[in-house]
Amino acid sequence: MNFIANIESDEVERGKEASKVHYLPCAIKHDGSAPIDSYFLQSENANQLTASYRGRGLTGKLVQLPSNTSGIYLDKIDPSSDSYSLRGQFNNIHLWEHNKNPDLSQIKEAINWIEIARQVFEPKYFTS
Repeated sequence: MNFIANIESDEVERGKEASKVHYLPCAIKHDGSAPIDSYFLQSENANQLTASYRGRGLTGKLVQLPSNTSGIYLDKIDPSSDSYSLRGQFNNIHLWEHNKNPDLSQIKEAINWIEIARQVFEPKYFTS
């Protein structure tokens, strides 16, 4: 299955506020809105992120995407088609782990692949 999206840069920049993206060490089997503020309680003290989700303690780190990169998330407009609308964009990811500092190696490795993909797929122009 291939997924190709053509999103113009002005569409990303036009009126889409930066969204918060959280990577949690759990599975949430719900697709829709929820009163997140009453279940996911966060605080920041001396550059240390802490949170609680349904009574379990979490420790977090904020991971910045490279300066020339933005993440986006899309909503499927019609389940029977391949049409999507731009729902939001983000420049960083909150990475959480249960009661210990998150291991940043996997997320940093994934971010490195963004630059590798850019180098491989970016158009190259040669003159002779």
